[in-house]
Amino acid sequence: EANEGVATYHLIAVLMLASNFLCKSLPNVVITLFFAEFYFLLG
Repeated sequence: EANEGVATYHLIAVLMLASNFLCKSLPNVVITLFFAEFYFLLG
């Protein structure tokens, strides 16, 4: 159950990162990476 949640989060994170890189909005990428680190520290 937990693994499925992490896998889903990873998929969403990858899609977010991909769209951010395509839009060339570096600040959003940094924010996304920070959120990901924060999420995994809590998890």
